Amino acid sequence: MICPNPNCLLETPAFPCVNCGHNPNASQPPATPPHGICAKCGGPTPSYPCVNCAYRPAAGSATQTPALNIMLLNRYRLEKILAVGGMGRVYKGTDTLFGRPCAIKEILPSSDPEEQKHALKMFEQEAALLAGLHHTHIVTLLDFFVERGNAYLVMELCSGGDLSGIRMPISEIEALNLSVQIASALSKLHQNSIVYKDMKPANVLLRDNGQAVLADFGISRVFNPTKARDTQRFVSKGYAPPEQYAESIQTQPSADIYAFGATLYHLLTGTAPETWIREVFVEFPRLRKLRPDLRDDFIAVIEKCVQNKMSDRFQSGSELLDALMPLKRRWEAALCKCGHQNLPDSLKCTRCGSSLLKPTAFEAHFPHRLNLSLQKMPQKIWEITLGKTRGMPVLHDGLIQVVTEQGQWVTVDLQGQVVQSRYVPPSKSTPVVTVRGPVLGTEQGLLLPEGRVLEHHVFFAPPLAGQEIYALSYAGVLFKLNLEGQILWQSSLGGQGIGTPVLAGSRVLVTLREGRVISVDAITGAWQWNTQLSHPIFGMPVVLGDQVYVLDHLGNLNLLHLHSGARRSSLPIVGKNYNMPHQTAAGWAFADHSGQVVMMDAGLNLRWTRHLNATVVAAPVVAGGLVLVADEKGQVDGLDVASGQTRFVLQHQERIIVPPICDGNTLITLTQGGILSCFVG
Repeated sequence: MICPNPNCLLETPAFPCVNCGHNPNASQPPATPPHGICAKCGGPTPSYPCVNCAYRPAAGSATQTPALNIMLLNRYRLEKILAVGGMGRVYKGTDTLFGRPCAIKEILPSSDPEEQKHALKMFEQEAALLAGLHHTHIVTLLDFFVERGNAYLVMELCSGGDLSGIRMPISEIEALNLSVQIASALSKLHQNSIVYKDMKPANVLLRDNGQAVLADFGISRVFNPTKARDTQRFVSKGYAPPEQYAESIQTQPSADIYAFGATLYHLLTGTAPETWIREVFVEFPRLRKLRPDLRDDFIAVIEKCVQNKMSDRFQSGSELLDALMPLKRRWEAALCKCGHQNLPDSLKCTRCGSSLLKPTAFEAHFPHRLNLSLQKMPQKIWEITLGKTRGMPVLHDGLIQVVTEQGQWVTVDLQGQVVQSRYVPPSKSTPVVTVRGPVLGTEQGLLLPEGRVLEHHVFFAPPLAGQEIYALSYAGVLFKLNLEGQILWQSSLGGQGIGTPVLAGSRVLVTLREGRVISVDAITGAWQWNTQLSHPIFGMPVVLGDQVYVLDHLGNLNLLHLHSGARRSSLPIVGKNYNMPHQTAAGWAFADHSGQVVMMDAGLNLRWTRHLNATVVAAPVVAGGLVLVADEKGQVDGLDVASGQTRFVLQHQERIIVPPICDGNTLITLTQGGILSCFVG
């Protein structure tokens, strides 16, 4: 048996422990063990011969007793054992060079040379993975070295224990806070094609400030889509998904999602998942029966994680994080300034009666990432003036990004405070935020994280596909680049570029002001087809299945075949316009320059028509059961998506020529003069 004294953790045939004298049945606290550290294998031993490797110093040697506080590299001092696992030990130590505490992990010695060689290889792989990862919620690697034939990993010391030792069950808000931290770490791993493979409470450490940190990357591996199966199979019973038991497949990122869900089940119920194993796999009970106090949206996320079918889960840490962040924001919005935590969606504090109207937005950009969930009539909570603009605002990670025509890139938080402002070349474009940094089209070229490239005026926001960018210049040249700025190909289209290029599988669709729609091969840059419409174009195409929809300047919706470019039909819908329709599951919204707004269902059947007494340039937005239309009088009308009835009107002091963006309970508008406003409802 293993002694439970955290300062010992050695095998003992009976209690009191033969190594440290600790008796778990007695009332006295664990004693500090008398053992030292073996001069040969580095393992803890009360005396020689070493209980681990049987080493005994030669007669007459000065080292007749195991040394306490042994030094490694004449720098790292081993002080006490924190944990012993199947393959190694973790010590609490001190980096004497910087005078800081650290955790030092070593491989357990093996009498089998092949086994020791394999263990060392895995240890080196763990070090290599950690060396390339820098994230708040991933343990920090400080050093890796080999001494006396043994390998050591030096990491930050997380002295708050791990999640397996916390009080359970935990509350929903505690679970959400931990979930977002863990999901952000998994997102970082999956973005780097790394599968963690051993997600469980014992592998999530806690810093003194309560932050969660993923540790123990001993079996983590880089996912290789060309590889048929794992080289070796490792499972943690109760946490590993069904496919991780199979020998015929390679473990994918969705396996980490399953283990995450199992971990949350454990934390929220206090019951280890292996309790629910039936034959081989876990049959998770409905969480509602175990925790009836949890909110439905949180339960839905967790239960989706533990689906046996891989395709039914979230497919990556990023997808999981996207699902969790709105839930966390709603709880944060319900935290009153008096310190009382109210339930999500509360409008007033139940303790002091103060209003709880706060933004819950996190991510929003036109036209693909727009959501709205209003509890009441939107109210303006702040506005600031930034400078004349032509591009749209973008919301990313809870921060609003705006670029002015004079070349000022401004970052604003959801409280209306400017958190960063920097100068860039003059721009009329919409910023794009990538994992590597900002991307922006300017009058002097394309601004990338590595600096400015392309001596071409880029007016429209370039789309991103992985690490590759597709930029369309105002002069009609389409470029494919990587984030380092290397041009992979360029294709001259022979017209004025208008609108952001649209990615559709292996092709890039581009519209030119002269009325042409061109399909370009995304791999080679070669033209696939070129279709001339009867009228000019001022907006982006919409791709649905094998159909391409393009609204021309006179308000005709042109239907083209995606693979051939053949023009199938043209449907007159609105009048003269300078925008594009917004298509969602709720249907199609159109708005022309005269103020006519048309709503059609998914099959392009007319639902209703409204005429606003104003000139409209901005594209309409469909979100949260509403059609939002901004006009040149500075008015934003919120129209019911089913009936066209006016639900609210938001008034501004200046004309608006770009669509509003929205997420959660928050609606953000930007006037042409640069007044940025935030409405919450």
